[in-house]
Amino acid sequence: MDCIGTAANGDEAVELASRLCPDVVIMDIKMPGCDGLEATRRLKRHVPETKVLVFSMRPAVSVVVAALRAGALGYVSKSSENGVLIEAIQVVVKGERFLDPHLTDSMLRAILDDPPLGEPSTLTRREHEVLLGVALGFTNHVIGEDLALSTKTVESYRARACEKLDLPDRPAIVKFALMSGWMDEEE
Repeated sequence: MDCIGTAANGDEAVELASRLCPDVVIMDIKMPGCDGLEATRRLKRHVPETKVLVFSMRPAVSVVVAALRAGALGYVSKSSENGVLIEAIQVVVKGERFLDPHLTDSMLRAILDDPPLGEPSTLTRREHEVLLGVALGFTNHVIGEDLALSTKTVESYRARACEKLDLPDRPAIVKFALMSGWMDEEE
């Protein structure tokens, strides 16, 4: 295996992969600018023969599902044991799917126990910020002050985000934020 390039953000990853046409791109989810989910979607449009393997610290079920739906063939957690990434690359380069063995149990539990969740990638940045504030227990007024928005605007963002994700109330928002790994981000 040869590493033929590295990128600091999603835009750069898409540009570099479009130019170099690698067999596999190892993509992180959380990056400045264009995140890994959007970069994966763009890569699949611009360089469809390149396989994408997500290698990230965000093992939340909804993030894994969003990455696979965006076009990634595999997902490996950065906390995995040595050798898992190499195995994943070998599987993905053949066009086969790979899921980090440490994620299998949580994925199966989510499929069997929980109702389907919306995809966090469908949210705008503001909708994400507002929902995170709600999940952390802040009032619409406090969230508005923090984001320099009116309380009415915060309520609008919250309503749109809840509609997109089918979240009926604050407990559902908190559960979604926990399952999406948003609470870990805040730490």
